[in-house]
Amino acid sequence: MINKKIKNFISIISLITSFLILLLIFQIPISKGDIVRPKPKKKVTGIKFMSPGTCASSNCHGAAAPRNRPGLDINQNEFTIWFTKDSHRKAFDVLLNQESNQIAKNLRLQDPPEESEECLVCHTTYAPASLWGKEFDFSDGVSCESCHGPSEKWLGPHTASDWTTEKSVELGMYDTKNIFSRANICLGCHIGDETKTVDHEMIAAGHPDLNRFELDTFIAFMPPHWRKPQKTDENLWAGTEIWSIGQATTLKQSMEQLARRAGSKTWHAWPEFAEFNCYSCHHDLKDDSWRQAVGYDGRTPGIPPWNSARYVLLRPLASEISPDLSNQLDKEISTLSGLLNRIGSGNPAQISSTATKVAEIIDSLETQMQGLQVDENLTYDLMLKISADGQYIANSGIRSAQQAAVALETLFYNYNQNVKGQSNQQISDAISKLFDYLEEPEKYNPATFASKIRNINQLLRSNAQ
Repeated sequence: MINKKIKNFISIISLITSFLILLLIFQIPISKGDIVRPKPKKKVTGIKFMSPGTCASSNCHGAAAPRNRPGLDINQNEFTIWFTKDSHRKAFDVLLNQESNQIAKNLRLQDPPEESEECLVCHTTYAPASLWGKEFDFSDGVSCESCHGPSEKWLGPHTASDWTTEKSVELGMYDTKNIFSRANICLGCHIGDETKTVDHEMIAAGHPDLNRFELDTFIAFMPPHWRKPQKTDENLWAGTEIWSIGQATTLKQSMEQLARRAGSKTWHAWPEFAEFNCYSCHHDLKDDSWRQAVGYDGRTPGIPPWNSARYVLLRPLASEISPDLSNQLDKEISTLSGLLNRIGSGNPAQISSTATKVAEIIDSLETQMQGLQVDENLTYDLMLKISADGQYIANSGIRSAQQAAVALETLFYNYNQNVKGQSNQQISDAISKLFDYLEEPEKYNPATFASKIRNINQLLRSNAQ
């Protein structure tokens, strides 16, 4: 009898040990107990979210390693990569840490961050209670259905051998193969939409700002749970295409957000300072400030300028796509900038209306982009135009300078993969030095940045000779 009890005890200890090992391997947070999920004010109808666990079978997307089965264009280990390597998996876990609790305290949220709708809308696959499948759980973080759509209707059928992606899209799957659609999905959280936003109040409370999103770079840093296509003449310049679409979509969605903020009677405060250049206020006050030397063309000293970082990089692209639409865009942006530079006296309704016009112009640009020839010439011309616009970018502030550096790095990476120019290594080194310079925003000076980017322009020109 004693031996049997000892054996049972050893078995229980073994099970507990195995469970703890799994926790350590997969970094699964130990539950704090049942999470009190926010309940919707009214029942919402639609397609249900079934949870990532429904994708986790080893015969579906949960294999330990790529399987490369004939006839399938997936590796079947997509769930495993997301679960073990993707930061989106841990988006909910972030809400449990000390920093998130401090942010919630600063914002005076009624609920802890892991139960607050204001946090859950971006840190989870958020859905109202009426759309939860049996296994749905916010603690899964930003999971499969955040990007691929609620799966209730297509989950079973999409495993059939004669099934197509188009049929799944008709049943609620999001079309991530379409880059415009993919960009919109990402930007729902990384810029904001009708239900999600990171405003100045949230940033001041401790939340990171969202100014540095760049589609191609963010995709490149994700652990790929998709099968990368083999290099062909048709996709040599896919990076340039993704960058271009990302620039257009990012500015369009930021304009739509600005229109909502300035024009909505339900928005809690206008002006919304997250729309402006952070470092115009958050900088050392010096008698010999470069800001005083540059001057305050079109605005009153002390009024923060609009953060135009998302526009200055679309500007050269727009001129490549359509000179006519580019001119319209410049005109409306100039009007918008003027209105925002008179904040306090500027009319919020006019700001909202102008931002909407900008978004509509970009919508037309996106339509024309679908026929754009993306190749070596376009990639080179974009790098040349961005680096030739250095003084304008520099005077627009450090946010614009940072975006320009990321753009040059992204475009040059694609260029360097396909063109073996004599100055490639020098250009790569010069872009790296640009990033090194921007590491300390408090030391930023437009003249220095303009000089460094001008050097890149000269190297690019010598590369083509």
